[in-house]
Amino acid sequence: MGIRGPHGSYELGRERRSITADDILHADTDALPHAGAALVNEIIRPVLAETERTVSVALGRINIDDMVRRVAVPK
Repeated sequence: MGIRGPHGSYELGRERRSITADDILHADTDALPHAGAALVNEIIRPVLAETERTVSVALGRINIDDMVRRVAVPK
């Protein structure tokens, strides 16, 4: 997804529009710049935090009874 450049710089390996948040979420974290890098702190972390909140809200609407009923429904 990315290429380390000289002097600690970082270049995307593909066009920005072709890299999704899901790609970043599943990326090898060793391939990302160090934790203090602006790319991580200013762009990636806030997007993943927002995603985590959204998923948490969605999961908060599903209870165990809902999950059991889903499995019990014949397909």
